[in-house]
Amino acid sequence: MSETGLLKLPNGVELKAAGPGRLGAVAGVTAGRLELSLAGAAETPDKDGLAAVLTQVHALWAQHHYTRAVVDLTRLTFMNSSCFKELVTWISKVQDAPAADRYRIQFRYSPDVRWLKGSMHALSTFGVDVVDLEATQGAR
Repeated sequence: MSETGLLKLPNGVELKAAGPGRLGAVAGVTAGRLELSLAGAAETPDKDGLAAVLTQVHALWAQHHYTRAVVDLTRLTFMNSSCFKELVTWISKVQDAPAADRYRIQFRYSPDVRWLKGSMHALSTFGVDVVDLEATQGAR
């Protein structure tokens, strides 16, 4: 395990939560697509761990060339601006790639969570060429 709490798995990575309620993440290849699930509260101390997970997701894409990464945010309780910026950086990296090298990022979220609904609108506006939104009833 790295100092960010990142654990390499045979088919992906896992970010162990640093404590109760803190950010945890699992990313990997499932049923022929990339999937990332975030849970808990993503705060400033979790920024580097989140960045490492997103880097690994991008590396998995580079290895397998899937057309979509599904990001499940239905168990995310909070995300501060420094962690949100890591999502923006990831989207920017995908958007800046040549069109043939891009993949879609599909964010699954609960529209009942007011702060998340606004954040998802901002991400889809920023990442218009690569971001899709899926509003669903979450696992909260």
